[in-house]
Amino acid sequence: MHQAAWQNLESTPSVRIRLTDSELQADHVALADSAELAELINHKQFAIVGMAAATTKAAVLTAASAIASKRGVIVAPGVYDNAGVLMSGNRAATAVACEVARNPDPSDDLDTLLIPNLTGIEKDAQGMPIFRRKVVLGVAQNDFEDLLQGGVSPLMSGRNGGVEISHLRTTWTTDGTFDALMTRIIADQVFVTVRDYLYNLNYLREPNNEGTRERMRSGVAALLDGLTDWINKKTQADGTPGFNVQVISSPDERQVTVSYEGRVVRGISTIQVAANLEISV
Repeated sequence: MHQAAWQNLESTPSVRIRLTDSELQADHVALADSAELAELINHKQFAIVGMAAATTKAAVLTAASAIASKRGVIVAPGVYDNAGVLMSGNRAATAVACEVARNPDPSDDLDTLLIPNLTGIEKDAQGMPIFRRKVVLGVAQNDFEDLLQGGVSPLMSGRNGGVEISHLRTTWTTDGTFDALMTRIIADQVFVTVRDYLYNLNYLREPNNEGTRERMRSGVAALLDGLTDWINKKTQADGTPGFNVQVISSPDERQVTVSYEGRVVRGISTIQVAANLEISV
């Protein structure tokens, strides 16, 4: 049942964020795979999922490892709503997806954002937040860092109550390419912005000649110049910074390929304070 609906969503270019009502690891893996398949037709999608309440830290890490996708995000743990009712990680994923969807600027990675209408993250048998920083047998333990390193996007107790996003990342841990969801969104959004710019200006109606190709090139270059909070220029062959925008015609002149290059701007994921104070004695 899921697969038939997911295939329809794969083929819908306006769909960007994918969710599922399933809390099963196998379905989460399949949904992330579906988002990957959508890219075969240049549809830029990613999935945000969550598991059942009372899922252990180890089980969430196992699920993230199974998903292992550049387009899959797993959120944990469960959360309490305004009435104090415990909802699953699935519902937490929906709340996170809403905040991502209404964020107008992907250079804001939503770290420490307070999610509305939630009163806390899931608690353990002692009434403590199930994920937290703590000391165990004299050793500091940071559940959030453990989960992030394992490909999970953990929610945390708000500094003044409620629920905050700690950091959003994909489940891809082979390298650090997508250890922030914002890098996934920026790379996708730049592609969509360039594509829509070219379509909306009706270049498909233009002749394939040098004048048209130059207008396309200069227009895309100017467009990218306005996105410097998202992407950095790279040093070109002549030593100047730029995006190396090129518009190349196919030999039969029926197609043009618009290419560009750049480097995604990284957001600040960690702030460390190093204190060095002297005390007179």
